Amino acid sequence: RLGTDEEAQQRIYREVSLESGEQPYFDCFVNETMRYFPAIPFLTREVVAETDLGDTQLQAGDLILLSTVGAHHNSKYWQEPHIFDFSRREFMAGSYDRRSFVPFFVGQRMCGGARLALMEVREAIRAIVQQFRVERRGDGVRFTYALALRPDNWSAISLTRR
Repeated sequence: RLGTDEEAQQRIYREVSLESGEQPYFDCFVNETMRYFPAIPFLTREVVAETDLGDTQLQAGDLILLSTVGAHHNSKYWQEPHIFDFSRREFMAGSYDRRSFVPFFVGQRMCGGARLALMEVREAIRAIVQQFRVERRGDGVRFTYALALRPDNWSAISLTRR
């Protein structure tokens, strides 16, 4: 996505180059990337006790599918959820519903490496932005799903040293 908007890329570059404490645009970009392109699109869970989920009755042993993509693209929680927004208002204002943004899931089954993973994502993006200018032919970004989300085609992306 960095290569699709030169102005946004420059703004992120300025923030990470200053290395000041506050980096709201960079933080928003990281969150919006994880919202729009969740690494794990869904997960399954086994129901451990009889319970009702809305109008649906679930029995112990039932399997349920939880969609990260569905939560992250739900118009009940996000304005224009199917648009990648470099300065998404919900992230900039900190007004998003914490239950609707779950890149590492939540609760007892939350990813144990979430803090490390987020730190690695942030540092990787910071290093790429500081050292390279990203260009992309076309606005479309396609992915394939296997165990995790991965780019479908890298040939549309080019990196140029700053």
